[in-house]
Amino acid sequence: MPSPLAIQAYAYAKSGDEAKALEILAGLEARRETPGRGYVSPVLIACVYQGLGRTDEALIWLEQAITERDGWLVFMNSFPRFESLRGEPRFENILRRVGLPGGDRK
Repeated sequence: MPSPLAIQAYAYAKSGDEAKALEILAGLEARRETPGRGYVSPVLIACVYQGLGRTDEALIWLEQAITERDGWLVFMNSFPRFESLRGEPRFENILRRVGLPGGDRK
């Protein structure tokens, strides 16, 4: 299942084991590219990138989540993993586009 793997990769990233986080992340991204291997949410991949401190990549994946109409988007305000993105104009724009509170700040 991709969700536990993404959470594990995030934990590795936050604990400083970037190599292990990147290894799991590569597997998740490869799984997305292989038909029949199951859906991997772009929001979960964004969480891992944010755990690695790679904000640009995280935001790119959140944009992809909008394109795919990923159901995980509705939980973005409750994910503490995205708390560090608060105030980032691109993140606030994503919140606004999804229709979540916090994205209406000017």
